[in-house]
Amino acid sequence: MPKAVTTLTGFIRKIEQTYSSASGDLFYRGHPNLSYKLTPSIFRTERFRSAEKSIIYRAMSELPKEFDGDQYFFDKLVRAQHYGIPTRLLDVTINPLIALFFACEKEPTERSQVVVLEVPKGDAKFFLSDAVSCKANIAQLTVPEVEALSRGIISSCTEVLGKSFRKKKLSTWRLSEPEKWADVIEEFNRLPTTKRLVQFIREEKPYFQDIVDPIDLLKPDVVFPKKNNSRIAAQSGAFLAFGLTKSFSDASVIRQNIKKTVIDIGSDEKSKILRALSAIGISESFVYPEFERTAEQIKKAFS
Repeated sequence: MPKAVTTLTGFIRKIEQTYSSASGDLFYRGHPNLSYKLTPSIFRTERFRSAEKSIIYRAMSELPKEFDGDQYFFDKLVRAQHYGIPTRLLDVTINPLIALFFACEKEPTERSQVVVLEVPKGDAKFFLSDAVSCKANIAQLTVPEVEALSRGIISSCTEVLGKSFRKKKLSTWRLSEPEKWADVIEEFNRLPTTKRLVQFIREEKPYFQDIVDPIDLLKPDVVFPKKNNSRIAAQSGAFLAFGLTKSFSDASVIRQNIKKTVIDIGSDEKSKILRALSAIGISESFVYPEFERTAEQIKKAFS
């Protein structure tokens, strides 16, 4: 087990070392204990996973005014995530101090972790990306449709590349055999379930053509959202958006382009680190700028 960081200064030193050796863009996520995995909340229980479509539709039904202004389904998932509804998104940040706050905020007796994700320059997506729309709109499919989509990738690859297509990562096939991969895309987009997904995408993008790349459904992407609420802005927030893979480690079927490293945080020093963060402005009221959370912090200060 790597040596744990015990001070804010030590953490910043680690970040400086990571930054100086990185060639891509860095994103961060804080975990309050070492058992946390890079798995979106919708996939953490079978009950959530099997009810994904119903969960998001119920939220849209109960809070229509909250969701009506969202142009893309990804935006709706971001809003649902904001209210604590399980989604296929995982919060990350471009600010390592925010990630450190989340790592130390809860479970004071547990050793915690800041996960560092290095994304190749230019690979992070924005909210209006077609690849993001492909992933986000999977949430509107039924469980049998999602399963058919996964089977469709296998059948399309087998049809075009042969039964031994698993000997190479899918992204390697795309790079080394672009013409054959174009045939895979064409075969995949003939399938009824792929056409169903395209129908949902066209509701937000009428110009979208039936050229869904299976890799876009399998590869998690870091996505910059609209900064249209105070919490995302304060937390310098972004999201790791998932498609057919249910966790970061499941994406090994493709050549994962995101490099992951971790920084451990000592359990005995978490409260001290939180005080140091507060001294430089990274406090509960900053991270959670909603008035209710600020009011709670004021009460704590005088209780």
